[in-house]
Amino acid sequence: MVSGRVYYYYDFEVLAPNGTRIGVIHVYVCTTNDVATMHIELMPRNEVNEINNIRPA
Repeated sequence: MVSGRVYYYYDFEVLAPNGTRIGVIHVYVCTTNDVATMHIELMPRNEVNEINNIRPA
């Protein structure tokens, strides 16, 4: 029997109708021996605001 872990990481941006980023959702999935564990967290609003304020050079 082969045992091991496989990790998946996803980011989803939440956009307002006008295209402004209003949130970011992080999803982590780990599979081990046919068991999947999922962790979902929201990026804090102040960090989302910092990303929105970054201007390309």
